[in-house]
Formats: sequence, structure tokens, C-alpha cells
Amino acid sequence: MLSLADGTAVAADEVLIAVGRARNVENLALERAGVRFERQAGIVVNARLLTSHPHIYAAGDVCGALQFTHAADAQARIAVRNALFPGGARADTLVIPWCTYTRPELAHVGATSRELERAGHAFDRYRVEFGELDRGQTDDAADGFAEVLTARGSDRILGATIVGRDAGEQLSPLVMAFTRRLGLKRLGALVLPYPTRSE
Repeated sequence: MLSLADGTAVAADEVLIAVGRARNVENLALERAGVRFERQAGIVVNARLLTSHPHIYAAGDVCGALQFTHAADAQARIAVRNALFPGGARADTLVIPWCTYTRPELAHVGATSRELERAGHAFDRYRVEFGELDRGQTDDAADGFAEVLTARGSDRILGATIVGRDAGEQLSPLVMAFTRRLGLKRLGALVLPYPTRSE
């Protein structure tokens, strides 16, 4: 039995607690080095991950909006390139997918339908239920779906969501297509092993 703050009792078999993380930069004396930071947003960086100090870069949770390990790794590679080699690698062009490792998994890249609707972008929706696939039926993995959103009347991918077993693994081809601006027609030309969920 779980007791809520208002006194309500809730019966549950399992409870998921997601408390989040907070940036801890206040005690680093960044102001002495001339590095600007904000309490909520963390260290202020530009698209090249350069701080307000011309020789200091920052990457990861201390400055990134998305606090994912894979986002921090990608930012770290950009910061190292920019610090050690001339050039202009940019973090603002990164495509960062995400996956929530629950049962079933929820994996996503790009825009959601809600974001597109709010922005007034017309889109087409393509959705396949795993139960419609032979692998979903033979592997007892019929729960879940794959959904791709494209620009209205086009095959240009705007966003994709997969819910189901190994959704994070299955998202990879869609991340590649989204990042490289390959449309659904190019993906449709692939010959995949049969039967698979990635089909």
C-alpha cells in the first residue's frame, strides 16, 4: 500500500520512482575562471561547447539540455575536437534519440506528433503493430508498434517511435535514416531477414 501526500492510499504491485538529477556547478568557483553558469541550465556554452572563457569547453550533464549518457559522449567528442583541432564541430546539429528501458521499451527520435501539431506542421503517420508481423506472432512478441511521422505528402522522416521488446535496438535504422535525411522510400528498398521485428 502506498500513501500519497494528500492521505490517499493506492494499492500497487510495483512503483517506479524517477527523481531526476540536478546539476551541481555552484561550488566549482567557475566565476573565478570567467565561466558563466546558470543555476537551472548549468554552464553556458555556445554551439561548439565553448564556455564564456576562450580556452574552456564543457560537455555533458553540466551544460546539456538532454541528460543522457550517449548525449554526453557525443558532446565530449565535439569538445575534444574543437579544443585540440581547428574546425567547428557543432553540438546543435546532433540528433539525440532516447529510450526508456521499461517493459515494453519506448524508443524515439525526432519530433512527436504533439510537437508537430503545436508547431502547425502537417504530417503523415505510418504505424505497424508488432502483432501484424509474422515475427510478432511466432515469437510471442505481438505487443508494441513502430510509428513513423513524415512531412505531409513526402517520405521525409520527421520523427519515429517504437514501443515493444528491444525498441532501443530496433530504432537504430530509423536514427540513421533521420540523421542522413534518407526517406522512407530508401528504407523500403532494403531487404531484411525474415521474419524479424525490424521488418
